[in-house]
Amino acid sequence: LGCYGAKQDQSLCNTIHRNSAGVIYQIDSLNTNAGYQTVEGIDFEASYDTRRAHLTLPFPGSVKLDLQVSKTIKNFQINPDGSRTDFAGFFNVNNEEIYPTWRALLNIDYKVSNWIFHWDTRYTQSMTDFGAAKVYGDFIPDLYYHSVSATYSFDKLGVLRDARLILGVDNLFDQNPPFLGVDSICE
Repeated sequence: LGCYGAKQDQSLCNTIHRNSAGVIYQIDSLNTNAGYQTVEGIDFEASYDTRRAHLTLPFPGSVKLDLQVSKTIKNFQINPDGSRTDFAGFFNVNNEEIYPTWRALLNIDYKVSNWIFHWDTRYTQSMTDFGAAKVYGDFIPDLYYHSVSATYSFDKLGVLRDARLILGVDNLFDQNPPFLGVDSICE
């Protein structure tokens, strides 16, 4: 509210600079003048490594699992007019930001001898455009992206020690990004 409307705080208005025509050209304290934003969430992580657990598998090598999950509980902004804008579960093409409620990353590594085979899956929960209905181009469905890689570690390779060769494929299943109608050149 600060320097907005009938009840203006002069100390906040002093942070807004205008040219001779009265047009704003700089605001020194954007957060003070725009209100405030609150973001709360919780992150989870669980890891398990069969080698460190001294677990003998029915096949050679070891397996390492790592799961990271993020849950946004609150993500809102109080605007200068006192209204509230909620961001969690939405995306905004105007500033190219996404605010999913849930995100996750699963990593699986299988190590045998000098080889490591890696698989990861990234998950982003579905989102809707601000103020839009669930119509084609205004909705992002749940997204899953998978990547794989293989690493070979060389104890000694010529003058190099502990060298590694890594080959991988990002977006293994060639998942296309979602179509956003408001971001299309066909508007």
